[in-house]
Amino acid sequence: MPTSPDDSPWFVLVEETTGSGDSRMWSLTEVRPASSYEDAQRQAHDLAFTFSPRHPFSARQRSVFQIGDDTWVALVEGATKSFHLRVSVARWLGDVPQ
Repeated sequence: MPTSPDDSPWFVLVEETTGSGDSRMWSLTEVRPASSYEDAQRQAHDLAFTFSPRHPFSARQRSVFQIGDDTWVALVEGATKSFHLRVSVARWLGDVPQ
């Protein structure tokens, strides 16, 4: 697992649609470290408005919704289809030995 600056346990996660055609799937595509909880919230908020998702290819409009204090969903409308992405603040609890 990547480490945060100053060993902070806070991260920002981005989930979005990846693949194409029948191979589309929901994936965790970004795990970004944050220096604090407040920094993670700021980064997540900003990413909900600025992150460039893989789909749609040509975005025409974006609507951003906040769900609670730590999660944002962006609905991105393209020329023919709409996709969404989720940006969340997460606290890393550790790795589990396998």
